[in-house]
Amino acid sequence: MTRRPNQYMQENWGPFVFDYAQLTATTAYVVFKAPYAMTIDEIENHNVTGLAVHADNNFKCVVTKTGGGVMATVFDTDADDGAAVAADTFQGSVALGTEALRTLAAGDVVTATFTEEGTATLPAGRLVFRGRRV
Repeated sequence: MTRRPNQYMQENWGPFVFDYAQLTATTAYVVFKAPYAMTIDEIENHNVTGLAVHADNNFKCVVTKTGGGVMATVFDTDADDGAAVAADTFQGSVALGTEALRTLAAGDVVTATFTEEGTATLPAGRLVFRGRRV
């Protein structure tokens, strides 16, 4: 991760890895509780099997924080507006929120919500978080 200008004492955080199981229904996971004030700079998804796009049977992963702010849409496999989850590849989030939305106060809880449409099956995978202390 590139050091920010004029932040010579920046403390990087992560990678923090969260493994999720195979999913066949909408599921929300509490991923972690921020140990101190921090900003999440990157969220990646890695799925060994991958998932193709489909108009009726798809999954979307959104990461939120305490208070409901959307930090990122990690992936969306809806054929109308999404893309496939590539097999065995680290993929960055398709839409990171503003820095204000990605900044956590100490004690904020981060949640990953996997929303199913139709009858899709999302293979087991992992989310990787990287950030910095603020």
